[in-house]
Amino acid sequence: EAEISHSARQCTCAAAMDQPRRDDASEFHKDFYLGHPDPSLQCTEFCFGNCEAAHPVLGPRTAEEVERYRRENGLVVSTVRGRLAPKPFQAFTETSFPSFVAEVAFELFTKQAVPFPAQAQAWPCALSGMDLLAVAPTGSGKTLAYLLPAMVHMMAQPPLQPAEGPIALALVPTRELAQQTLLVAERFCGRTSGEDLLRVGAVFGGVDVSTQLPGEGAPDLGRWPELLVATPGRLLKQLREQPQPPPPHTGQMHPQSL
Repeated sequence: EAEISHSARQCTCAAAMDQPRRDDASEFHKDFYLGHPDPSLQCTEFCFGNCEAAHPVLGPRTAEEVERYRRENGLVVSTVRGRLAPKPFQAFTETSFPSFVAEVAFELFTKQAVPFPAQAQAWPCALSGMDLLAVAPTGSGKTLAYLLPAMVHMMAQPPLQPAEGPIALALVPTRELAQQTLLVAERFCGRTSGEDLLRVGAVFGGVDVSTQLPGEGAPDLGRWPELLVATPGRLLKQLREQPQPPPPHTGQMHPQSL
């Protein structure tokens, strides 16, 4: 586990990893960045090895350089359990995200854009399968800190079938934040296509519940979106009111990751 915090001057990040695996749980691969130490959680197709060590810039970066970056950017990183947190990404070119991620980031910001400190440290932790707690002020990039690793995970899963989904669930406290998060997610997920197509949806109060259910026609085909942004109250209402068990066209929620 690891923790990251970030205030106006300080960011704290905590990451937790290697939770016990339930016997009835499906395989949940966690080795998108660092090879997972548990062989049962390794996957030939998506085990990319130790991307940190293999990277021409990240690999040679010393512990002293990493500590200086964290100190200068107000990052406080503590490992609660398991492996130490990976080195932070200091540039978009150091990440292992799909190429369109950097393209959209440069469109949103500038060609000289670099990750916010909270993103720089959270991304390698999340991609390594760590449970992560990041505390940072408003405007510090927390949305993309969890959204981009979630995209990597979603793109690695088999296509959703009718009545399945979402793959990733983002819980936010208010309707306004849900709408803001939805807009950001649509900007990135809108660049996906074909087998990697990622749909985004949202459920929040103040709107007819029926309008937030997956449709039977394209593109939903009775499936929840791969990424669902939700407020707790409306999510619970959706879960309570959906049929048990669900016919193929109703789409009962079975989120894989939170």
